[in-house]
Order: sequence, then C-alpha cells, then structure tokens
Amino acid sequence: MRFQITDLLKVSVLSAGIFLFVTDLFIINVSLPSMQQSLQLSTSETQWIIILYVIGYASLLISSGNAGNYYGRKKMYLIGMLGFTISSVICGVSEHIYILLFGRLLQGVSSGLMVPQGIALITSLFKQQEKRTLALGIYGSIAGIASVLGQLLGGILPDQSWINESWRLIFLVNIPVGIVALISVYSLIPRIEPDVNAKISYLPMFQLFGLLIGLVCPLILGP
Repeated sequence: MRFQITDLLKVSVLSAGIFLFVTDLFIINVSLPSMQQSLQLSTSETQWIIILYVIGYASLLISSGNAGNYYGRKKMYLIGMLGFTISSVICGVSEHIYILLFGRLLQGVSSGLMVPQGIALITSLFKQQEKRTLALGIYGSIAGIASVLGQLLGGILPDQSWINESWRLIFLVNIPVGIVALISVYSLIPRIEPDVNAKISYLPMFQLFGLLIGLVCPLILGP
C-alpha cells in the first residue's frame, strides 16, 4: 500500500502538536539566561518557567484522551493548537514574570490537550498496518527533530541584534506554525464521530496538578 502525498501532509500537520511541545521544552532551557537577565528574575522564578510548562502538560494527559473521544478528537486538537498559539503570544509580549508564568502554564495545558489527539487521529486515519507504522515513524522522527531544533533555536534567537529583548522570539516563532497548523488540520483532517459513551473524569486532573505543585514547591522555594 503506497503512502500518498496527502497521507504525508496529514501526518505532518498532526505532528505539529508534538513538534511545538518538544521544541518549546528544549528551546527554553538554552535561552533561560537571556530571559533571566532581561526580566531580572531570581533562580526560583526561572525554574518555574520550565516546571509550570511540564506540570500543565502532565496534568491534562489523564483526561485529554477521553475528552477527545467524547467531544471529538479533531475539535480538541484544534482547541489545543489555538490555545498554544494564543499562549505563545502571551509569553512573547509579557512584561512581568507572573504573566509569563501564566502563559507557560497555558502552553503546557494546551500541549496536554493536543498531543494525545494527534496520536489518536493518526491511529484512526491509517487503518492499514503498513501505513500506520510508517505514519507513527514519521511522527516520532518529527519529535526527535524538534528536540534538536529547539536547542539550536534557543541559542540563536536570543542573540539576535535586530530586535530588543530578542528572547521573545523563542515564543513568537510558534505563532506562524500554529496558524498554519490550525488551517491545515481544519482543511485536511476529516471529522471523526465522537463517542458519546466515553466517560471524562476531571478530578484526577486536578489531583495530579495539586500533587505535582505540592511536591515541586518545597524543592524550589526551600533553598
């Protein structure tokens, strides 16, 4: 069974979610010194920039898969991508650490919403074993490329001299990718009927979020 160009396009746009998540996970690690100096942040504040992103992502993974089954995977993917794009704007224009932290938390939550939908949509769209294996291989390869590209951009973008506070580019660069992904997924990916019998449990999501915050806070604020 041949892998068509349209199949490649579908996998590519559905991989945009994991691409943005992984890129922003690695890009921030390299660019933190520039952000810390520009915003005059303490060590604990810079740590929260990373941690809230990961916690927001992890907290939603429990419920986002069922939410995709109940409300529709394509719809949840689009909502997650829209949220990630908007939160990237918030991070890119933020002038205060608390606004930046809110944007990072929203980025993580949006990633936790869209990443599981991308994998689920690929599994649903490619029924043949050969095509599904190839599609998931491409998906994983894009995630690997994102981890390398994130570190590269994290070193290059904050050193740009043509813009003040060039560290903001590490967030603003997500905007065109998010817009293209939104349009492409809406146009290329067919709607899959939701499962009205799926059950969504919101309590574990809040419990996990509270547990992670409770564990991390002493580790960061204690020193």
